[in-house]
Amino acid sequence: MATYKFDDIISKFSSIINGRSSGDKQKINAILDEINATDFKTFKITNENKEALILNQCFTLISPSNTFLVAKCCHLVLNLVGKLGVKLEDQTLNLAVNWCLESLKLSADVALLDILQALEAIIETSVLKISNIERLITVLSEPIEDHASLTTPLEVKNWRVRCLKAIAPTISLELSNSYCTCLFKLFDTTDFKPDDLNSHSQILKCSVEALQTLCTSCPEWLSKHLGEVLGVSMAYIHFGLANWRSKTVEKLLPSPGAQWEPVANPVVKTHLKKRKLFKLKDTDEVPEEKSTSHLIPFDLNSMKWTTSDSDMSDSDDGKASRLRRNQAKLRLAAVNLLLLVAKIIEIRELFGYYCTLLGKQGLAYSIVHEPNPKVIASVSSTICVLLFLAKAYLAQAQHIEMVSYTPFSAILASLLTSLHQSVVVAFSSATPLPVLNCAAFLVDVTPYHRLQPNLLTKLVEIALPFIKHKDVYLNLGVLKLLETVIAIEPKTEEQKKILMSIPSLNINLPSTPSDCWLFNLAIKNLSYDLQIPLHLEWWQVISNLIFHHFDIIRNHINVIKSVMLRDFETKPELVQIHTGRVLQRMAAVLAGKDDMQDETLDLWTTLLRGPMHLLLGVSPFLSAVVCDCLSNLGPATFTQLSEDLQIHSITMLFGCCRHDDSSVRSAAVQALAKFILCPALSKEEQFIYDSSEIIKELVSDANLNVAMKAAWALGNLTDVLLKIRDEVEMLPPINLIDISLTVAQGHTKVRANGVRALGNLMGLINKTHLSQPSYKNVLVSVATSLAQNAVSINNTKVKWNACYAIKSMLKNEDLHETSNTWQGILYNAINGLVSKSHNFKVRANASSAISSVSKREHYGSYFIPTWTALLDGLENATNMTDFKEFQHQDGLLEQLCIGLCHLAILTNVQDLANLYDVLVFRMDLAKQHVTQFHASTVPERTDIVLKATNHITELIQNSNLSSNQKTVADILIDIFNVGLT
Repeated sequence: MATYKFDDIISKFSSIINGRSSGDKQKINAILDEINATDFKTFKITNENKEALILNQCFTLISPSNTFLVAKCCHLVLNLVGKLGVKLEDQTLNLAVNWCLESLKLSADVALLDILQALEAIIETSVLKISNIERLITVLSEPIEDHASLTTPLEVKNWRVRCLKAIAPTISLELSNSYCTCLFKLFDTTDFKPDDLNSHSQILKCSVEALQTLCTSCPEWLSKHLGEVLGVSMAYIHFGLANWRSKTVEKLLPSPGAQWEPVANPVVKTHLKKRKLFKLKDTDEVPEEKSTSHLIPFDLNSMKWTTSDSDMSDSDDGKASRLRRNQAKLRLAAVNLLLLVAKIIEIRELFGYYCTLLGKQGLAYSIVHEPNPKVIASVSSTICVLLFLAKAYLAQAQHIEMVSYTPFSAILASLLTSLHQSVVVAFSSATPLPVLNCAAFLVDVTPYHRLQPNLLTKLVEIALPFIKHKDVYLNLGVLKLLETVIAIEPKTEEQKKILMSIPSLNINLPSTPSDCWLFNLAIKNLSYDLQIPLHLEWWQVISNLIFHHFDIIRNHINVIKSVMLRDFETKPELVQIHTGRVLQRMAAVLAGKDDMQDETLDLWTTLLRGPMHLLLGVSPFLSAVVCDCLSNLGPATFTQLSEDLQIHSITMLFGCCRHDDSSVRSAAVQALAKFILCPALSKEEQFIYDSSEIIKELVSDANLNVAMKAAWALGNLTDVLLKIRDEVEMLPPINLIDISLTVAQGHTKVRANGVRALGNLMGLINKTHLSQPSYKNVLVSVATSLAQNAVSINNTKVKWNACYAIKSMLKNEDLHETSNTWQGILYNAINGLVSKSHNFKVRANASSAISSVSKREHYGSYFIPTWTALLDGLENATNMTDFKEFQHQDGLLEQLCIGLCHLAILTNVQDLANLYDVLVFRMDLAKQHVTQFHASTVPERTDIVLKATNHITELIQNSNLSSNQKTVADILIDIFNVGLT
């Protein structure tokens, strides 16, 4: 065909007038024979338009009622579209689809298979461009196979369903009901004859996959029909397994919690790579099962295969093997459908079905009895996803002895207990690796401190022998399980017993250095030349022991150090990186252990004089790890280091801050941010200056992660400068104000630390600074930036920090006394937040900023509007758009009352008349909240109420008040005199 002249064929078609005469039909027949006889395996498309033109002429000239020519035309479609991938466009595509649909109606049944196969090929290649999907659904919904007499009805039905599956990606919500009505009719058949079981398996698999595609393309439909979809999955996940009997697809209903019972048949779970879930892809290639003992029995002698000539010549074993494969494909499709649903539907909606999904009629039965390894893997993945999604629910499980009713927590405990039992049994009946993964995930979500003992022990005992298996993947699976066991929180006695009791594994365990057999085994194995994944996993075991059970290894830091040094010096880079991560975790733990300063100092002295500097030159990854380790050095240990090592560590960090690789810069500036907080360095002027220069460079780094870490370092630097301001001025504030303003106007992820730095710098400024020309416009610029971040930015943390910064600025009396051009910007911002912000914590912080102003004159003309804002805030403090704000409601009300008391204390005689309109209609509201505040808050914080009362009393006693002023004063006394004497 490579040299075939398509132009000649096109010209031959062009010579045919209408294709209806006998002569024309003979010409068309000859042309089709000529093309179809070509070897398409060697054909290369040079011009798709020519192939599409030939097909267009075929569809135009060949009548849909001419069965003979229709069949040959369909073969041509399969060759050009199916094999060569010729794509039909626009008019040709619509012509092709309509021609196929007409041919289904008008051609004899002998051509049905050819037409359906051609139609499926056309749909597959151009499904998104087909315009008349509704007509396709209508025609394909009809039982075309009922008219088949010369072909096998089930084979016709199979190809009809394949066409339905092909159009699934284009189904819209409007067409979903008619499409699904057609699909669900296919699930109605339950009485399978042994002869038909193979074909029915193929048809059902295709139908389930079509439903899965629909769920992907139309999640809204899935949400409305969740029960029906889950019913389909549950109907076929056991298709062909032991004791399986066909059943009608029924809508699944959410189960009441009290119906959850432990399963008799074990339930097995899969744990994908720890905390990393993925969806196994559907596959048409399902490997052979381990045995035939799990399959539904049938009489091979009674089976009469009529699907093809090759089937007739197959032996009984071949037929049985093919049947097992097709049944496994159906089960895989059903499990993949469930996995897809779990990823689309929210857990609060899906959790009601867990009783069925994970019960003895669900995935539990599959994991124990499923003979096909690929299906087991998918079942395991699905169980892991379901467990992961329900972790927050499962954490409420609580074993309760027999009571008159079954609480929800007890139902969860029963479920988890049954899952453990199932996993234990599954180890003896299923492929161990997915079961190991499943066990690890089950341990991760189970609150053992609330359940009956020995659940964990049985699980570990049956899994532990695989630790010495020759298959490294099984070794890794056991280690991941043990890592999860180590990480159980809260700790339990059973967990401790598992870690400290030596198991009977016929492994030579050294009696030293630790009483923990697992630690000893890890140290022993790390001394061997293991495969890298296994070596890394043993390090992860030690890392988890360090973090979760430090008391077990606290006396063996030197042993771990020696193994680390050996790996740093002799192992490949990947091992060095992982060893560095373990060091990072151990350093973080040691930094908080005041009683282990000697061991910590010895560790860091050895590392800084040994491999740490050398590792910096190996690769950027290792350089970043070294910086991360240095970030956990700790102030106490750094202070005890010799001066040369202190300088060495700082020099390494400064160098890495200017590294070409962004990951190294990020890790280095994060470590620098921690070093800045070290008391031994915070007063070192040269260190502070050098650090500030580096930070000013990196806050503008092109890499956002670097800029974020540098912004945090900037915040820490200004924290330190504010803390030591009374002792020494390391840096003039103006040196950092400009860069802080830039950060505060930058990316949302750096703004929080930008406004934090501005707030600290505003606390540093004094009259001397403000007398300098460089500070002339600083206050207005800073106030404008803080107000914008407090009001206009949606990020809550930015708003919080902006309110804190505003408080710092308003609190500095020198700023008020030097200039009065900036206050209005801030008062407008915080008054609006106090009364209107949807976030109660932001409103409380804004109210706190209001209370930070120390003098009445500093409010200026904004004193009365501030009163109004606080009262507005009280009035709508019970209005919340998000119920999560309820936890902050009391704090907001308390801060608002403190703000009112603060303003009352600063109120003068001239303010009284202006307060009448503000207070007269809301005095009862204010009194109610102030009274509640005084009654519910500790005395140390309610003294301000007494101060407010005393101040208003003094105003009445020492002033000649007008009647209006006296009225307002009486209102204030009534509000704040809450039973005080």
